[in-house]
Amino acid sequence: MSALGGSMVPRFVMTSFLDTTSKFTFNGWALDGFLTVFWYDDPTHTVIQAALRLWPELSVLAAATVVVLAIARLLARRGEAV
Repeated sequence: MSALGGSMVPRFVMTSFLDTTSKFTFNGWALDGFLTVFWYDDPTHTVIQAALRLWPELSVLAAATVVVLAIARLLARRGEAV
């Protein structure tokens, strides 16, 4: 997953298919957030302005967290019933 997300190879070097595929990985979204903060963000921005620029990445990662935790809870309850 890290190779597809752009952690090992920069996404601008990838083919268009792999670049599109990386948008469906957690690493790709997290890496976009890191790049926004460390490379593309203006240091004179306030914390609120920086958080607003990170809104797409934060919302996707938060939604994925909720979904994965819900699945884990269901599987844990199912395991207790056995």
